[in-house]
Amino acid sequence: QITTQFSGISDTSSDPPHNALAVGPSYIVMAEGSRIEWTNLSGGAANLQSVYQFFGSLGSTAANALFDPRAVYDSVNNRYVVTMDNIGSNGAISNIDIAVSKDSNPNDGWYFYSLNTSLTINGQLTAADQPILSLDGTNIYITAPQYDVNVSGFAGTEEWVISDTAGTGGGLYNGGTMTVVASQLA
Repeated sequence: QITTQFSGISDTSSDPPHNALAVGPSYIVMAEGSRIEWTNLSGGAANLQSVYQFFGSLGSTAANALFDPRAVYDSVNNRYVVTMDNIGSNGAISNIDIAVSKDSNPNDGWYFYSLNTSLTINGQLTAADQPILSLDGTNIYITAPQYDVNVSGFAGTEEWVISDTAGTGGGLYNGGTMTVVASQLA
């Protein structure tokens, strides 16, 4: 039985829509195409904005071509984590933008980070595409296929493990330094 209905995000400017969804105890966070939105679970007023505005504090290099949003709710630490792939300058710039809510209420603010995913594999510059996001209450896990920038081809899949609280200033869950504790090409 459906207990609550409300309009979700709808961005018809992007095909396919590239969407993301995360549900916490009181809020739902959605991203689609070039928009991000959150609202309470009773369908209250939504906070809707451009993903370029949302990730804007990272600067133009990290927020110039955003795709493939992902969203997860960390029920251990009561945070939302949202990622977007950024590929610019014909693939020569590749990073994954990461946003972490300050608590379980996305209206209370976000911390923003950019993970460099421009990697040289077998002598070729590669860029990440369609990253996948997961977490376990201690680390954030991101994996992405790496595609050659200057020649056609798939070079492998990179995996990053990012501590949620390790690093100067308490890590990315506390607005401190992002600390990659492991990365490996699969």
